[in-house]
Amino acid sequence: MQNRQNFLFKHEAERVSERLLAFAFATKANVERDDSGYWLNVWWKCGTTAPLTINELTQAYGGR
Repeated sequence: MQNRQNFLFKHEAERVSERLLAFAFATKANVERDDSGYWLNVWWKCGTTAPLTINELTQAYGGR
């Protein structure tokens, strides 16, 4: 997936998952792995389930 946020290490993906859940952006987030590295499959509060994108990660961190 072109816009999917990939992580080099599992603990990086887990840290982002914890942030998404802590700020109530998502109800669940699973760390997945493929040839591109680690990525998050996110269950968003709106009812959508999808891989975390680069833009969503930026929004979760307040544009920082």
